[in-house]
Amino acid sequence: MNLNTGSKPQKMYPVLLALILFLTVGCSQNEGSEEVEEEIIFEEEEEEEEPEDEIEEKPGTPSPISGIYVDEEGRLERPVVGVMYDNNPRARPQAGIYDAEVIYEFYVEGNATRLLAFFLINDPELIGPVRSARPYYIEKAMEYHAIYAHAGASSRVNEEIKSLGIQNVSLLGPGSGAFWRESHRRAPHNAYTSMDNIRDTAKNLNYREISEFEGYKFHEEKVALASGQAAEHFEVRYHAAYRAEYRYNEEAKGYDRYYTDQRQYDETHDEEEEKPILATNVLVQIVPARLIPGSGSGILEMDTIGSGKAYYFTMGEMMEVRWEKDDQEGFTRYYDIDGEEVTLNPGQTWVQVISRDELLTVDEVEQEN
Repeated sequence: MNLNTGSKPQKMYPVLLALILFLTVGCSQNEGSEEVEEEIIFEEEEEEEEPEDEIEEKPGTPSPISGIYVDEEGRLERPVVGVMYDNNPRARPQAGIYDAEVIYEFYVEGNATRLLAFFLINDPELIGPVRSARPYYIEKAMEYHAIYAHAGASSRVNEEIKSLGIQNVSLLGPGSGAFWRESHRRAPHNAYTSMDNIRDTAKNLNYREISEFEGYKFHEEKVALASGQAAEHFEVRYHAAYRAEYRYNEEAKGYDRYYTDQRQYDETHDEEEEKPILATNVLVQIVPARLIPGSGSGILEMDTIGSGKAYYFTMGEMMEVRWEKDDQEGFTRYYDIDGEEVTLNPGQTWVQVISRDELLTVDEVEQEN
């Protein structure tokens, strides 16, 4: 049988053409559908990632002596200033204490005390009353590489200031023009100055432009002690007329400071601008003390170089620590029972330096003699 006849190819051609056309269109439609489906799947897979939670950085830079953050870095790029304060009952309340970042209270002769306040980020317009220097206060000024402001000194102390190269502004020495006498108090409890006066005078005397030292370690925010004992009220008693008392203020997360039973305020405090003294940290440091041999006026020596017992109070709690200072210029460090350096909370710090453990009394906690 011969399949190649003359009439059959002519009849089959339209049918084959239609079949090819159908298959071609069908494949094209299927390919188009697959492309659409692939595009949909692709769009579903490309989901936007949720942004990670960003850790909010605290603005500014912390002060090396208080841990308080400041936006103006220029306030940190200048020397620390230490001011010698009168603490006689006739000199209270003092001006400028509210703005200080660290304040020391030491014995002087006659069971009295004086204060040494350090400033870096604040510039009080009124500071005083200012009194004369003592040797162990000089060592504290050296720790902070500070400009030391005081109202004169004994010949022995002046010689020490000169030999140690202490950059000082003194009522009876270099920079005497930085001070004035106020009329509302009687001499010698009426010598005053201002931070602008001290800094301008130091600049005119070509003193250092920045203090170089490694300060305390600070938390960014106030935190409770990891292993502290309750201490919401305590007292440091130097003498009947020199008694520092601290009462914990839960709302402010600090200690309200009282002196001889009176709430302590800055002298510039008024109804519009209250300036109560609030201590975030209190360090009670115990150091050996004795009279200088042959001193008729009862001038003291205090061994602030070395090591010994101390107590740290913050957030209504306390713990026993150890202080260490290697030499005159060395910074006093505080260590816990594990030998780790204590990290302070940001805010004002008071350092109460005493000669005997029993001068400290703490409610709810028995002190060892």
